[in-house]
Amino acid sequence: MAVLTFSALQNLFLDELQANVATDAPFTAAEIARFLNDAYADVWEASGGAIKNVASATAWTSAQTATGVVTGILTDIREITRIWASTTSAIVGVSSGDNELDRAELSMIQWLRKSALTGAYDRPKCYAATRLATVTPSSVGIHRLDYWPSVTGYYLPTEYIPQLTEIDSVTVTTPDVNDIESRDIGLLAAARGAPLIGRAELVPSIMARVTSKAGLAIIRKRAAMLSGDQDREEATIQ
Repeated sequence: MAVLTFSALQNLFLDELQANVATDAPFTAAEIARFLNDAYADVWEASGGAIKNVASATAWTSAQTATGVVTGILTDIREITRIWASTTSAIVGVSSGDNELDRAELSMIQWLRKSALTGAYDRPKCYAATRLATVTPSSVGIHRLDYWPSVTGYYLPTEYIPQLTEIDSVTVTTPDVNDIESRDIGLLAAARGAPLIGRAELVPSIMARVTSKAGLAIIRKRAAMLSGDQDREEATIQ
């Protein structure tokens, strides 16, 4: 089974509502897209997000700098998980001879740069990633990478968890989940849309087809939204 594309999800959504008709459709295309992406966000969050590996030139504006500072290119980074130092420019991920950098606080990187007690190394050893503050829409999500020592001759292939990118009928047509999870998107969207067209009685049968993983995630989310228990627990801890 392949991952369902936007058009297939749209049909699944309407089929579950018993409303896959051209005349007097219950929702507009824009409304269906909002339902699907709302459900996609829940499924994607429950899945943990897919890790990506990219080459240094895809992630950073430069490499081998003497300053030990590079600016990011990617705007979809949710969290950087691993960074390597490699002598191969086009490498994606890690290959023989590459070394993984340790994550550090920026204050530690700054201290190491100023300290005369750290010794000499022939390759980068650690890094700190900082998300840049910006009001420019095209720059939201860009990171700055500080690494130490700032020796030249190395590239920085990167592994990261991306942010959610919404799907649509033209540009991004396929959700970043597996085949089973993609079906959950259409089913959850239909379960939310059914009461709005007077078909709330369909919700139990729709939810019965949702996978246990997605179903439990929705139950936990709903319980957290409706209950004040977590507030009381936080107050107790404080």
